Amino acid sequence: LTPRNYEAYVLDAMPGRWGGDDFSQGYLAYAQARYDRAAQVLARVRKGPRVRAARRYRALAFWAQERYDSAAVELDSLVAIAARENRTQLTPVYETSAVARYGVGVARLGDAAGAREALVQALEEDVTFAAAHVALARTAARLGDSAEVVREWRQALELRPMSGAVRGEYALALDRLGHRDEALVEYERAIALEPYWCGPYFNMAQLLDRMGRRDEAQARYAQFLERAPQAYAAQVAHARRRVGA
Repeated sequence: LTPRNYEAYVLDAMPGRWGGDDFSQGYLAYAQARYDRAAQVLARVRKGPRVRAARRYRALAFWAQERYDSAAVELDSLVAIAARENRTQLTPVYETSAVARYGVGVARLGDAAGAREALVQALEEDVTFAAAHVALARTAARLGDSAEVVREWRQALELRPMSGAVRGEYALALDRLGHRDEALVEYERAIALEPYWCGPYFNMAQLLDRMGRRDEAQARYAQFLERAPQAYAAQVAHARRRVGA
């Protein structure tokens, strides 16, 4: 339950009735997780000051149903609206056309080339958008562009130097590219920033294992096992086998 959904529930419980307009009904349906209904009703909002918000909530409703292509269409429409109005602000709050383009890129990850195009456009509008750099790095990996992978992870780290999550993913990217020594350094840094996050311990242990540094690998596997939640069942089984090897 998000704060915005909670707000909708509180309003719904208050005396009186919701407006009969399509946006109010669509928003309430979205807040109640009736995503298919929300998308249907919000599609009828075609003019007026709430068109942008309707497109945004419709995109979120599609996203919640894992209908990513439809979500991308709605986000594209937000960008088009911003272009027609010659503005970057899409809503009265913090979202911009760069955010919408980022959403299009993430929604189109099944089409790596299309995702890359949308993400590059997002960064052209806001080069400080760290999440877009992260998504572009992941997309570049799918396209096999190792230079862009490294460049975009480094850009993301310049913007989020204290993020253990970003540094941990950068370490894994270096690891996959064969930059073993650099990867070990970044794994250590990620662990220092997020000592309770189990992921870097496991990935570092695997790298040490491949490098033949068995004692160090077993120590990292043991640290991973101390922190791993149930969702990491497969990794836990592997780590236990390696610790006992």
